[in-house]
Amino acid sequence: MCLINESDSSDRDRHDKVVRLVEQMLAAKQDLASVYIDRDRNFYERKCADLDRQIDKLVYELYRLTDEEIAAIEAGE
Repeated sequence: MCLINESDSSDRDRHDKVVRLVEQMLAAKQDLASVYIDRDRNFYERKCADLDRQIDKLVYELYRLTDEEIAAIEAGE
């Protein structure tokens, strides 16, 4: 379990950014579900993939994972 250190501004900033990115991901997924044109579908799929990468990166930082731990997680995806 990861506890956010509320007194650490970088932890708070990362947490807040994760929350904003998740909100953006939810909106993008909703938009993706409502598009009918392939070009738009591709746009939202890329946007979701980019947001997912950004969220992963911030979560890895919050948990202070090593490169080896990150590699193991990503190998399991």
